[in-house]
Amino acid sequence: KCARFRWGLKGYFRIFDIGPHFLVIQSVVDVWRYFFLKFMQFLYLKSLALVGHEYGTVALPSQVEVSEFQMLLQESQRSGASTHELEKIYSRDENNIPPSYCLKSQPVELYYAFSFNNHLIEAEMINPITLYVPQAEFEHPDECRNIFQTAVHLCVLSGQMAPEKAQGYCRSGETSICWCWWDLDTVKSSFLTPEALLSFLCDDFLLGLVIPCNLLVYTTTTECPHGFTTVRRRCYAESLSHQVNSDLEKLMEIRIQDEIRKYVQSEHWRPLLITGGPCTGKTVLIAHCSQQTKSWLPDCEPVVVPFFCSFSLKSSPKRLLSSLCYQIARSYHNHFPPQQDPPTLKQHISTLTSSLPSPKYPLVILISGLDQMDYNCGLQVIESFPSPLPKNLKLLLIASSSRKHIVKAMELHYPCCTMSGSELEVKESGVFCVELGLPNRKQSVKMLASLLSACGRGITSGQQALVNQALTSCSRPLYARLLHKLASNWHSDSEVTESTLPDGVHSSISSLLDHLESKHGFHLVAHAVCYLTLCRTGLTEAELTDLLSNDNKVLALYLKHCDGYLPKLRVPQAEVEKLILDLKPFLCRRTAANSVVLFWVSRHFELVIAKKYLNSSKRSEFHSDMADYYSGRWSCGCAKPLEQDNSETKINIDRQPSSQPFLFTCSSKEVGHENLKKILELPHHLKESGRLEELHKLVLTLDFQQAMVQARLLTDLVAMLETEGFCKEQTLLANVLNSSACFLNDSPTELPSVMELTILPYKSVFPDLEGYANAIQQERKKRNVGVVLHPASSTVHAFKSVRSQAGGKLREAVVTRCGTVVQIMDNGSVWVCENNGKELVKLTLSSEQEEVKFGGLKSSGHFVLLSSLCEKHFLWDVTGTHFLFEIKDSIRTPKALENVFASQEKLCIHWQDEHFVSTFQISSGSMTHFQCQNQVTCVACSSDTLFCGQAEGTVSIFDISTASLLSTCSNPNQKTVVSIFTSDHTQQIGCIDKTGDLSLWDISKEATQIVKETHLDSKLAPKERAFRQGLLSPDGHFLLALLDRSSSVLVWRLATGECILSLGACPPPHTLFKLPSDIICVSSDGSFSSWDSEMIYAAGIARKMSRGVREVVIERDGDGFFSSDGSEAVWKWSLDTGQCCACLLHSDPVEKMCLSPDNINLVTLSSDDIYIWQTESGQNTMRISGSKASGILITPNSNFGVSLSEHGLSRVWKLGSGAIICTIHLYLSDAQISAESTFLIGLHRGELLAAGLWSGAIHKRFCCDEISKVAAFQTLTNHPNFVIVLLASGSLYTWNVAEETVFRHCKIPIHCQLKEFKMSSNGSYALLSTRGAKLTILDLSQFRIRSYTTNGDVVTACLDTSGCYAICCTRQTNDCQCFLHTRPVLTVIRLEDGNSVGSLYLPKNPISVAVSEQHCVVVGFEDGAVGVYYFVIDGEQPMSTTGKSHVITCPFDGAPSTWLSLTAPNVVWS
Repeated sequence: KCARFRWGLKGYFRIFDIGPHFLVIQSVVDVWRYFFLKFMQFLYLKSLALVGHEYGTVALPSQVEVSEFQMLLQESQRSGASTHELEKIYSRDENNIPPSYCLKSQPVELYYAFSFNNHLIEAEMINPITLYVPQAEFEHPDECRNIFQTAVHLCVLSGQMAPEKAQGYCRSGETSICWCWWDLDTVKSSFLTPEALLSFLCDDFLLGLVIPCNLLVYTTTTECPHGFTTVRRRCYAESLSHQVNSDLEKLMEIRIQDEIRKYVQSEHWRPLLITGGPCTGKTVLIAHCSQQTKSWLPDCEPVVVPFFCSFSLKSSPKRLLSSLCYQIARSYHNHFPPQQDPPTLKQHISTLTSSLPSPKYPLVILISGLDQMDYNCGLQVIESFPSPLPKNLKLLLIASSSRKHIVKAMELHYPCCTMSGSELEVKESGVFCVELGLPNRKQSVKMLASLLSACGRGITSGQQALVNQALTSCSRPLYARLLHKLASNWHSDSEVTESTLPDGVHSSISSLLDHLESKHGFHLVAHAVCYLTLCRTGLTEAELTDLLSNDNKVLALYLKHCDGYLPKLRVPQAEVEKLILDLKPFLCRRTAANSVVLFWVSRHFELVIAKKYLNSSKRSEFHSDMADYYSGRWSCGCAKPLEQDNSETKINIDRQPSSQPFLFTCSSKEVGHENLKKILELPHHLKESGRLEELHKLVLTLDFQQAMVQARLLTDLVAMLETEGFCKEQTLLANVLNSSACFLNDSPTELPSVMELTILPYKSVFPDLEGYANAIQQERKKRNVGVVLHPASSTVHAFKSVRSQAGGKLREAVVTRCGTVVQIMDNGSVWVCENNGKELVKLTLSSEQEEVKFGGLKSSGHFVLLSSLCEKHFLWDVTGTHFLFEIKDSIRTPKALENVFASQEKLCIHWQDEHFVSTFQISSGSMTHFQCQNQVTCVACSSDTLFCGQAEGTVSIFDISTASLLSTCSNPNQKTVVSIFTSDHTQQIGCIDKTGDLSLWDISKEATQIVKETHLDSKLAPKERAFRQGLLSPDGHFLLALLDRSSSVLVWRLATGECILSLGACPPPHTLFKLPSDIICVSSDGSFSSWDSEMIYAAGIARKMSRGVREVVIERDGDGFFSSDGSEAVWKWSLDTGQCCACLLHSDPVEKMCLSPDNINLVTLSSDDIYIWQTESGQNTMRISGSKASGILITPNSNFGVSLSEHGLSRVWKLGSGAIICTIHLYLSDAQISAESTFLIGLHRGELLAAGLWSGAIHKRFCCDEISKVAAFQTLTNHPNFVIVLLASGSLYTWNVAEETVFRHCKIPIHCQLKEFKMSSNGSYALLSTRGAKLTILDLSQFRIRSYTTNGDVVTACLDTSGCYAICCTRQTNDCQCFLHTRPVLTVIRLEDGNSVGSLYLPKNPISVAVSEQHCVVVGFEDGAVGVYYFVIDGEQPMSTTGKSHVITCPFDGAPSTWLSLTAPNVVWS
């Protein structure tokens, strides 16, 4: 349909039919709307036909700034010209900004006529309208224009006006074009001649119509002496229409950019959508706008975040939104927590876009290619942005016109926004949608001519005609470039026909490839373009050459030209560069994966190449070759076999490809640079080539994971582990990485530490992780610190955690036998997560075309029975479709469910507060009821038998197949039966009543009889909290329970009754479920976590003491050690097995313990009794009473013991018999025994004394000239007669005890307490204090103090026996309070230079540290666990450094042997 519009004075118009040959330009309708809003009434017009022929006269500007107008008047007056007429037609308007002189106007009455579908609306039917035409156009139009133009010319000559500014006064504006065509033969006038009427309409009336709107005007004057025939009129109209279209499209880009600029500068609350067809320049436009945004907003500093989905490797909504959040937060110098789930990301992006942008720093987000993602991805991204948009946020989206779902999603998310096809909607809040069009033929022809000229080529007129015809059918720039590539090879005598020219973009690409094949060879071209197409991130020239060299078919072409056997051969780099040069117009360079790579300028190349060369088998072969290349299979001198033509023999040729390590190491840096190309390309090609087993091994490689984490691709790594298979190892690793994201983003090189804490203790549970664990241990050796024995875990990491998106409270949940989690929320909705699922999905279940709301559910096997709020019951098989089968019974159907059990093809239903149980036949839908004497309280099923426990202690047994009562059992105490256990093999059932008593019944005979009764003592729950739910672990050795007001699942060891583990859950937990291999805890918000039963078992059998480990003594040979926690027990540990091998049990809590240097005897102090144990046999040989000792020592020769007493006599006694050698009357604090076992040296009231071990008398006293107390001292192992003494004044002395001489070395400043004073046995260094994050060390070799800064506050520290190293445990200070950020760190510091030998993270808080001569560090933790670690000195490992986890054994069988003490003392001191 075509509407035609004409205007004129009353009685002088005619509308003639030129039909549909007028070009209907829809894109200019917005300009006409603005125009008609002021002057016309028929706004329902949807399209206009506007044509033109040639330019008219130049109009006077509608307004001129005051300064410029006065300058024009002055120049005219200087030249002697009169300016009276100009001053007459212009008036000054101060309301204009800036103040200007404006043309005066006068009203003119206008009549018009309008036709639609060839039906003319007569003039009498339409009221006239009044237009205001400039007054100058009625009095002296030519004189005024001449004066104005002359003045402008004079200003340019005098230099007061720039030529560009003067040119602007030659037209009225540039916002749109208006064309009119008049046929003089159709104009009849009774008072104006045709010439006068045309002059008035074109030069006066039309200008007055469009000048107020600042429109660009074209007018025409056409005369035909013979008159216009219909044919001439149509040809003329068509030619004029093409010209109009060309002129309009030239201004279209300017208009679109102007509309985008207006949107950015406005205060719109909704996004701007830019649409267009393929190859219309959408991406280029958005990139250009991102660069222009700052110039559009000069008064502020906008934050521009462009995102191109087609160039991004992160195509999922989660990754896209995560990347956007990261870019926004980083641009505003804000912190963004990584690894967020979709609901959190949606909330986070709403928070970021609302809180961070400000009037000074507005945010502009530009997203291109949203429609190229999966169907639902674009919708999720749009819905993640707030509606309406925040005030200082501008969101620009680009999508293809054919992707209507993007437009629909925006209409739904922003309901006040509507779109109407290709029109640009302008509403009160601004522009919403803009559509880009295609360039015209003239532009494409001009572009082709420019390309040919640039390469020094041209085409003949005949060839040009064919090219013009081809560009008429397809005017896309890509097509013009492809034609240039084809036409540049033509000669003047080349025969070019219509069939020679391809008819579209795809045909042109195919022709180009055919041409390149004839020039370079089929295999080289075909394989090169296939590699460029199949790569994920693009290829560098070097990579392309490597891939072609590894390609046997390509390399065979060059092998033919070689003489003899060549062990090394590559495709010549020059050949590849020639091919790339020919493809240069169609390849672009960009930076991806830290490399400058080549990629196609248009996805249409990929489509054509895939169709031309890549069938399914070829595609797999290419992907496999690329996987081999990026895996480094043929690098580092590894030759690849090549079959020769017509020969079965193979020759091995080294293709010399680049090596492909995961990390490029550098000698000057400790941390290597990650090989991004490998970690992005290799998994992609393994997957596409079907080599899934290799992909599975790759993602379980520590080097690959380390490179991914260091490359900040943790999110991609987690997604890969979750999607590339469903083995439990991958799921566990993904969950560990996901929960550790905060820490790993801050410390990406600490991935081995994370896995060492969470995975290595359970390597015996997952055999597939053996290689992964070994790689971690090898990495630990490189870092000089590792694990010998992992401490017992206090918690078990969940292998799967799913957060709920339901947004409500959980009403009830069940877990089916196949692992499907089904939940009902408080709003009646049902949410489901399958066993291999990663998120909860809302399930819409329908019955009779109506949505059902549910209030309860029960499950058995793979069946779920749901109860609706309307008191109906539905059966659902979770392994089938989402179809509900309603359970109906004509007799009776109770309201509430209690439980359900599946037995073969029947379902046993236990109703709440009823005296009967029902069975439902699934196949037939029939229901049978089993009547009981009392209220049914519990139900159990076997293969063909139903057991119903009742309120009065009765159990009724029914045959399910015949519905008959078989027998009845009655408990003697007549207590309510709460649980029934059955056994098909033994023909027995067990019943537990509400008091906890257990009755065992034999049902094999006709008369059932009781076999055994057991009365159980209930385990008391903590006083503050009561048990809400408990269940046995699948192995039956542990009890898992939920407590009131607890956010964790607690685990008890049934053998000892100890609470040993805490399973962290999403608080607060609601219900526990047990599967054959998993434990699932569902929280009150619907989130749930799953734990592996074997991991719980492995953690549960690991031994730890009941309290924090207060003291550790290590055997001199380093084979074992003893630990004490202040209780009655001392544990002996073996490093060979990694287990606690014995428990030394005392009558009272142990206060002190001491191990003889020969490792034969262990002496412990418990209450006032001294115990002497043989370490090998475990025999308590002596128990001495009456010692009143507060400390014990053993002489270096292992023959004597010393008991120190504060309130009595200190005694020296024989270790073998307990006989007293002598007594010491003075109490010596901090006592030490000299290396030769001669003196007991200690402090008494600030004096340092030496008592003889044979007489007990004080033989020596430290004396010096200073009057100061002794603050600290240390005997020297290598120098038996010498003691290092430090006075409170800071003076440092050496005391020769034998000769009773002293030597003052120096005086050191002491600014701390010396309670932590420790000195190495050789006297090289002394640890003065630990204060905050500083270690204060006294270097005795140079007599100066050294201060070392640690990575946190020091918790405990000690020196090794050699005195060269300090071992300290520190607690990190970090703003983040996540688990890993708060872990203590064990650090070994070399005292010579203060450098760190190595460090590792500890799983829990340490309270004691001991170091052996073999450089093993034993750490005691506050929960009773112990861990053993090693550090490497000069590359020498102290012992077997294979980190031991606790061996999986039965807790009842693997308990350590107990060594009992003597019941009574066998030695008594009076």
